[in-house]
Amino acid sequence: MRTLDTRAVRFGELAGPLVQGSVFFDWQLLSTQEFASAIDYSFEQLLVADEIPYAPVSVQTRIDRYPGVGDRIAVETTPLQVGEHRMVLRYEFLDGTGESYGDSRITHVTISPDGTAKPLPEAVRTRASEDATTDTEGLGFEFGAEQPGNADPTYSDSFEIRRPLIEGSALAYFEEYPRFATIALERYLDGQGVSLPAIDDNRHPFRLRRWEWSFNAPVSYGTVLTVNAEVVDISKERVLVAHTFEQEGRALIEGVTEYGCFDADGEPVAFAECIREALSAD
Repeated sequence: MRTLDTRAVRFGELAGPLVQGSVFFDWQLLSTQEFASAIDYSFEQLLVADEIPYAPVSVQTRIDRYPGVGDRIAVETTPLQVGEHRMVLRYEFLDGTGESYGDSRITHVTISPDGTAKPLPEAVRTRASEDATTDTEGLGFEFGAEQPGNADPTYSDSFEIRRPLIEGSALAYFEEYPRFATIALERYLDGQGVSLPAIDDNRHPFRLRRWEWSFNAPVSYGTVLTVNAEVVDISKERVLVAHTFEQEGRALIEGVTEYGCFDADGEPVAFAECIREALSAD
């Protein structure tokens, strides 16, 4: 179903001439709420019961090209699997002509006040399953052969999770985590003498291309989250980083992120040589 009608990309969604990667997750959140209302299992009714609606358990996202100012975006949402507790939804990001920017697959659960996954009501499972599909063509999230030793610098950074004053939630938002990962990488590059803002050659590096993460436990406000990262593969077109987010030594989130470099039109291009050299350093 069309869960986000075709509309123009807005100024506040941009990072430079292209949308920022976290905006794709914002569009997913809006689309999830529309889908939830359509199956009569809305965010509103779950929030009233102090439950956390449609929390992500695993996220796989692929972005082939980036929209920019003046481009148009729509999102279509399709259920892939509907189980006793979990619901797997596919989100496809489309331009004004119906061509794809990329897609995402998220496994959702609703968390009860006691911290356990809430079973889906039978009527909700039935309604969600009516539009379910087994067609997963195009959902290729393989990262390809990893090359340990090709480039293996490691780095770490920490972030204090603060509660937004206008929100009543007790848990961090999952779209925050890729931003933390990117900040940690940028700080590492600064330490290697590479300033990303100083690279002005019509290339926009470290945009998300593939994002496959598992969420083992929620992250509460007031805690310190440490990002541990290892660069496991680099090429002209991609930088592949393994991420683990820890709190007091416990891995809460872990996965692999593939970063790409894109030009001002949103098309993939090669990384600058200075970036590849910095990430290949011993």
